[in-house]
Amino acid sequence: MKVLITSGIFPPDIGGPARIIEQMAHDLQVRGIDITVLAFGKDDKEARNYQVIKVLTKLQFLLALFNLARKNDIIYTFDIYTAGFL
Repeated sequence: MKVLITSGIFPPDIGGPARIIEQMAHDLQVRGIDITVLAFGKDDKEARNYQVIKVLTKLQFLLALFNLARKNDIIYTFDIYTAGFL
């Protein structure tokens, strides 16, 4: 199963949703689920066992989302106003 998680923030950004998504992505990946996270921000170059894609603009987000949506079974949106709206 492939899951795409979208969010407005992701570590190293500070905030509850960022930490929850990071832990959830790790836990799902450990269970054998293929995880991709799409979020706004600069790439932190942190090594993770799942793919993290960071973009800076809404247009980049929309294009990445369109491309990734076709490759994943489930899209889990964490932020209704930025990531969810797109």
